[in-house]
Parts: sequence; C-alpha cells; structure tokens
Amino acid sequence: MSRRGLTFDDLDRWRDRLRGLSTAILPRLPDLRRLYWRWVYFRGGIEAVNALLITEKRRVTDILRLFGATIGDDCSIYGPLFLNTFTNYRNLIIGRHVHIGQCVFLDLGSLLTIQDEATLSMRCTVLTHQDVGERPLAARYPRLEAPVTIGRGAYLGAGVLILPGASIGEGSVVGAGSVVTEPLAAGIVAAGSPASVKSRL
Repeated sequence: MSRRGLTFDDLDRWRDRLRGLSTAILPRLPDLRRLYWRWVYFRGGIEAVNALLITEKRRVTDILRLFGATIGDDCSIYGPLFLNTFTNYRNLIIGRHVHIGQCVFLDLGSLLTIQDEATLSMRCTVLTHQDVGERPLAARYPRLEAPVTIGRGAYLGAGVLILPGASIGEGSVVGAGSVVTEPLAAGIVAAGSPASVKSRL
C-alpha cells in the first residue's frame, strides 16, 4: 500500500474478502437472525420491529414472515418499509411474485391482501382503517375498518394513496399520485384525485 492511504479499490477488495469469509462461515452457524429479531420483539414489542423495518433493506420478507405475515414465493419487497400495526403482521397476505418498492406505507388495521404479480411502486400508501380518536369529530366520523385487496397483476404507480375499502381490480393500473377512494374494477386504467376511470385495457 502506498503513501496515498486506502483507496476505494482497497476498501472494495477488503469488503469482498470479508463477504467471502462470512459466506463460508454463516451456513455452519445456527440461524441467529431469528433469535435477534425475537429479542427485538421481546424488548420493544412490534413497535420496535416496525421501527427497524424503516432502516432494513434486505431481509424485509423474512422479518414479515417471522411475525405473522403470509408471503408467497419470489417476491421483491424493499425497505425502508413503513407498517402501522400494534400487534403483529397477520393482517398482511402477499401472493407470489409481488413487487413492493421503497418507502411504501402499509396500514394493517384490517386485512390487506396483495395478490400474485401485483406491483406497489415506491411511496404508495395503503390504508385499511381511519380513526379520528377521542375528538368531537368522532360522533360524525366513527372509527372505520375495511379490508383492501390489490388484485392479481395490478400496478400502482409511485405515490398512490388507497383509502379503506378501496380495493383494486385484477390487472388494473392506477396512475402515479392518484387517490383511490372507492373500489376500482378489473382491467381499467385510473388516475386523479379522486381516481376515476380513464380507459379500459
């Protein structure tokens, strides 16, 4: 090594060596990750797991399954992932080959089903409940819980907001930034706030 100090090439070589070493050793050890995440849950409940999912980028699927979510094969679920739940992830059902982009917010106040081959692009928000809390408006707007289903092969563009009960039909497309306030039929293209049908596929 020269006087110029460590270069990025040097750092990359060391990183590759360490990764190779860990790849050789880790399969021979017991699965410590599951113990780690159970320890996180023991110390801070599901809120602690929710908080760590905000910074976790790679093991999101394993963590969701560990705490009750049903997830099919060949899914790509990227962190940061934001979840709203105070118990566990049992209200989350994800089919096979689903894509969930970065910074998606999933509310698990009621059942949320994402069917096979659906796509939720980055920064989508899916709500399954609304609650103004113990406020004067509660008489006018009582707590609402309504399940949401994202149909098979549906595509949500970046930043789509889905309100409780506003399910998306099979194979439908929702344009970026749309606000979905009521159920959308299968095989349509919708966009806007509130989202309305623009065309049929």
